[in-house]
Amino acid sequence: MNIEKFTNKSKEIINSAHGLAARLQHQQISPIHIIKSLIDNDEGVITNIVNECGSSVETLSREVDNTLQKLPQVSVQGGGQIYLNSDSIKLLDKAETLAKKAGDDFVTIERIFEALTEMSELLSKLGIKKDVVASVISKLRKGQTANTQDAESTFNSLKKYCRDVTEVAKTGKLDPIIGRDEEIRRSIQVLS
Repeated sequence: MNIEKFTNKSKEIINSAHGLAARLQHQQISPIHIIKSLIDNDEGVITNIVNECGSSVETLSREVDNTLQKLPQVSVQGGGQIYLNSDSIKLLDKAETLAKKAGDDFVTIERIFEALTEMSELLSKLGIKKDVVASVISKLRKGQTANTQDAESTFNSLKKYCRDVTEVAKTGKLDPIIGRDEEIRRSIQVLS
């Protein structure tokens, strides 16, 4: 595993998992810590993936919290060393392999989540399957690859920073403006 091949967001997730393990007094970082960090630090990507798989982030978060509470706690004076356990190392190696296979130069959080679907019984139990996750990732990315360390910021930018007015209109949550000339003229007059 080459940590330099991970995006800044992925490194942030790993650091967050380390902090979570320290707060919970766990001696090692396991994949469940990484799942929790992905959920807590998500900017909508993981939420979209989980929703597309037919599950909910709230259910996943509840199950993850229950699993974290069952892990043994270790109290060490002066703060002990917290390390990645073998499953986490395998997970990050698998994510790196998936990224290379997809043509990415860097490992993104989506690839880490995709690798988790192969290793986590919890995700499988909730109906989050690898093939569905892979298709959702390719749909979200629309052919883009991760070729910079800030790659996540370029994926799905319009969805992050804009509102799809067409989609809002299709759902009936947008007031029609055709045939409302008088109201529009009056609004322009007031604003002017």
